[in-house]
Amino acid sequence: MRLFTYFIILFFIAFLLFMFFFRNQIDGYHNYKDCIDQGFSKEFCVQTPWSTSTCLCENGQIGSYLPGFRGQCVCGYV
Repeated sequence: MRLFTYFIILFFIAFLLFMFFFRNQIDGYHNYKDCIDQGFSKEFCVQTPWSTSTCLCENGQIGSYLPGFRGQCVCGYV
């Protein structure tokens, strides 16, 4: 019984260490520039979860979905 308890404790510690060291390696990019720099396409980088309000303009630049434009991609604003 005591050996089983030690095994459970050791397993729990190993699990915590694993979660600590690998917690930030879910994806390799956090913004559009990092995504493009890693070789992904513009279409892919625009559709990632961090960019819910961005869109790809006809000229290949990044635009935004803004309130008041009826869901259209707004391009070239400053």
